[in-house]
Amino acid sequence: GYTGVCRCCPEGGGVYAAARLLNPTLSVMRPASIGTRSSGRCAPGAGDAAAPGTPVDGWWPCGHARPGGELGGRVPDSACPPRRAESGGAPPGGGGGGGGGAGGGGWAPPPPPHRTHRSQLTAPRSQPSVPGPQSSLLRPPSSLLPPRFPVLAASIATATKKKPDTPKGDTTSDAALNMTLLRSMLLQRRFEERTAEAYALGKIGGFCHLYIGQEAVSTGSISLLRPDDYVITTYRDHGQALARGMTPRAVMAELFGRQDGCARGKGGSMHMFDANLNFLGGHGIVGGHVPIAAGVGFAIKYRGGDQVIVCFMGESVVNTGAFHEALNMAGLWKLPCVFIIENNRYGMGTSLERASAIHDIYERGAAYNMPRAQCDGQDVFAVREAVGEAIDRARKEQIPTLLEVRTYRFMGHSMSDAVSGTYRTKAELEEYMKRDPISLLRARMERSGELTDEQLQALDEEIKAVVQDAWDFADASPELPIEALYEDVYADTHT
Repeated sequence: GYTGVCRCCPEGGGVYAAARLLNPTLSVMRPASIGTRSSGRCAPGAGDAAAPGTPVDGWWPCGHARPGGELGGRVPDSACPPRRAESGGAPPGGGGGGGGGAGGGGWAPPPPPHRTHRSQLTAPRSQPSVPGPQSSLLRPPSSLLPPRFPVLAASIATATKKKPDTPKGDTTSDAALNMTLLRSMLLQRRFEERTAEAYALGKIGGFCHLYIGQEAVSTGSISLLRPDDYVITTYRDHGQALARGMTPRAVMAELFGRQDGCARGKGGSMHMFDANLNFLGGHGIVGGHVPIAAGVGFAIKYRGGDQVIVCFMGESVVNTGAFHEALNMAGLWKLPCVFIIENNRYGMGTSLERASAIHDIYERGAAYNMPRAQCDGQDVFAVREAVGEAIDRARKEQIPTLLEVRTYRFMGHSMSDAVSGTYRTKAELEEYMKRDPISLLRARMERSGELTDEQLQALDEEIKAVVQDAWDFADASPELPIEALYEDVYADTHT
């Protein structure tokens, strides 16, 4: 009469357990969704620091195509564009980069193209270098605390005055929608900045992973969901919880370990959960939630519903057995799942190039005859277009999709990780920060006449007040009594 998912083993029957979780008639009781203990901790070794000049693929900041036919080959440090840019040089290939052409202002990483792929489509192995937007909006962080990203200071310096083309299927002409997207992204940014401050002051314990830099992924994806759809994610879950509609008070109180948190303070940073929002949690075991997502998809299909589940994960998840088992079942049974890989390039301190045999990781979906796509995770509209197509496919045809959304985190892996100087350089970080997703959206809205400096200033002040209220609420919320340790061990699925 009991069923559940082992929190330590990502392959412990997750598919069937999650399916039974959402079908009360199939079980009497199950272990509660909210755990009371944290997962173990692993840290990168000294050998995880990426060596300068390591060949990279496609759109990564080095700008070089991977050397063909050379296993482990390297390009000289002197040829690395960020290093050459610091000394006034240009990237290889002449005027392809921002510093190589007329009027260029220094090398910038080319944005990844937005392409949608059906199951037989193959992406090119490298992309041409394209100058990226320059900006004086952002200053690099110098400690574990995040910078106060001055999104109100000025527009992106090199932004064209021409209104950008509207992507196919997008509704960028809807000023109200754009303002909603901007508000969601700015709320996540300001919330995470205060979260870092609270962690530094000792108000938040345990692990804490910030979402700064990746807000376009959560906002663009979740803005397309219906209230009865499902979301499940990893331990970097604060931004996605806020994007789904969880109140800042509930999230901050959970971070503070207080009883007014969304999980009564028992989950903490890595385990946000709200059944009323169909937000099925952050999960601390890398890849352990992917079979649960497949199980939710199975439950939806079993009950004849038309909901979908969106499953977020980092790129390091693709090297786990649970990932492959879950995607195989989703592809075999045609489950309404949208698997989103938030590829921020680094799994803790190890770069993708040092961990994966292929660098276009969306292609792993080919093994399961699954449609797959890649898009620019710094552009909220590109995210909405790619995810919208996947959601329609899942809802109407019950076909799963694997999406690789290329993004970048502006902070370290967690609060115990340096922002730069270990496995990534300060120059690399600064180049990516020129494509801050909030600044890109803001500049787009300004060009179209949808946003003024006064409106943005008022919005920012409103959001700061909301976050301060969440801090005050969490600080005043009581801690759980010791007796609460014996509560929430099992949950009755009859109720």
